[in-house]
Amino acid sequence: MAPSRSAVVRVGAAIAALAATTVACAGTGGEGVEICNRRGTATVCLRSDNRGPFRLSGEGFEPRSSLHVDIETGAGTMVPVDSDGRIPRIEGGPGFIPGPQAEVHLLEGTDGSGVPVSFLVRCSLAEDKRPICEF
Repeated sequence: MAPSRSAVVRVGAAIAALAATTVACAGTGGEGVEICNRRGTATVCLRSDNRGPFRLSGEGFEPRSSLHVDIETGAGTMVPVDSDGRIPRIEGGPGFIPGPQAEVHLLEGTDGSGVPVSFLVRCSLAEDKRPICEF
C-alpha cells in the first residue's frame, strides 16, 4: 500500500526525510555523522561522510512499498523499499544536499505493521559550509 498524501518540501538539490525520536552519532575524527528517527516500526537514517551530502537509509517499512517525497516545486519522487522492509544505503542514491537557505523535507510511507508514517527533517549549511540535517 503506497501512501498518497501531499506534503510541502523545499529541496535545494536532493531529496529528504523526517520526525519522532532522533539519534545522532559522530564517527571518530569527525569523519561521519548519522541521525535516525523512528515512527512505529519504521526507522529513517541520514548519514553524511566526510562533510558530504546526507544519504538516506531505513528499515521497518512495509516490504516492497515505497516512500513518497514531495517537493515544494510540485515534483516528487518515490524511494523503493526492498522485500525485507529496508531502504538500502546506496552510494550515489537518494540524499540531501542543503542549499544556502534552510530546507524542510517530508517523507511519507507505511511501516511494517501497515500504519502510515511521516518524517520531517530540516537541512542547512553550517558557517563552515558543511551540511547539517536534523529531525
